[in-house]
Amino acid sequence: LKLACFGCHISVDRSCVAMLVATAFTDLGPGVATANKPAVLGAAGGSQASDFEVPALSAGRLTTPLPGAVCLALCAVAVHGWQRQRPSTRVLGRTTVPRRGAERVRKLPPDQAGTEYAERNAKDGKRVLRVPSEDLNEPRAPALPEDVAPAVIIGGGRVGDAFEQMGVGEDIVLGRDDPFPEDAPDGPIFVCTRNDSLKAVIAKVPKERHEDLVFIQNGVLMPFLEKEVGSSVPYSILLVYFAVAKKGERPIDGKTETDPKGLTAVNATGKWAKAIRFRLYTNTPSLSCEILSKPMFYQAYWEKNLWIAAYMLVGALHGCTIGDVEAQHRTEVDDLIGELATALSASFPEIRWERGLLFERLAAYARSVAHFPTAFKEFEWRNGAFYELTKRALAAGRDDPCPSHTEGLRTLGMLPVGA
Repeated sequence: LKLACFGCHISVDRSCVAMLVATAFTDLGPGVATANKPAVLGAAGGSQASDFEVPALSAGRLTTPLPGAVCLALCAVAVHGWQRQRPSTRVLGRTTVPRRGAERVRKLPPDQAGTEYAERNAKDGKRVLRVPSEDLNEPRAPALPEDVAPAVIIGGGRVGDAFEQMGVGEDIVLGRDDPFPEDAPDGPIFVCTRNDSLKAVIAKVPKERHEDLVFIQNGVLMPFLEKEVGSSVPYSILLVYFAVAKKGERPIDGKTETDPKGLTAVNATGKWAKAIRFRLYTNTPSLSCEILSKPMFYQAYWEKNLWIAAYMLVGALHGCTIGDVEAQHRTEVDDLIGELATALSASFPEIRWERGLLFERLAAYARSVAHFPTAFKEFEWRNGAFYELTKRALAAGRDDPCPSHTEGLRTLGMLPVGA
């Protein structure tokens, strides 16, 4: 900080501020202190005189002591300027926004402190704080997409509430039966309803907004979405590997020993892929999210559906939790996964599996949500898609590629009589 003082420019840092304080209370001017008492600098500032420079004093322009009051005034100005201009070690911004009468803290990634996005939040009356990046054991955040905007969230259950919590307080939340507002924000439209509500939800969203749809449901969605939305529309599918136990609770990320960076992924062809990843990252705590190109996303999409179909079926057959399936029925569930994976590769040659790695990856995720119950539901969207492979093979005169799966469905009474 350069201070204009009696026609002289004085370079001030913390050590110099300490010197000014010392001279004020000893009634010594800066010139006297510099010329005759260099030890004061080391004692008061905790550093040697060479650590900073006072050009005006060293040039001999000030040869008379300054009154203590003047020194204190200079000290106050120096401290104020130093506090405003000193380089900050706090690089990860946090925005505090009000929500439902309570104060919330929302992180901004390290490379977004001081960005237009943060400044806009500050102008809106939302306080911008900063925390040291070295305190975070997290990868560097993705760049803030230019098209970040408030979202529409359809569905106010556990997951819908979680997505609202991740926002900046400007999202609109709709019930599944609410009409779509004409003044809805131009951002993503998170569809957080059950699968059986998807058709009605898509129908009420204006066709020109279909590209903004973000589907977070489990199950084999692609054939349905291609029919209802269109294969050329850049909608987003989020493969959710975080769990929300209760409404209002924070999500638990599905990071595992085989995938420590997380498994949640979104298709790169989705219009809002970057904004989705940013929203998840800025959750507290941060949630992982990869943006995957079409081949990799397609593989990840079927991998998750394998996990759901196999672990939920075995869990329903034995009446146990996900953790019990992995710990007590590992051979059975691995055999079922292998059976279903082989049938998928036969129908979709572009899908290839490393069987040992596949089994362990899915088992590791099961361990991360071990306390959750198994639930055999939404047959049409989950196990029903794999049963379609069985029906196609039988119709073509081939053997059932998924005999264990078919037998499990029969045991649970999910198949028509005689099937």
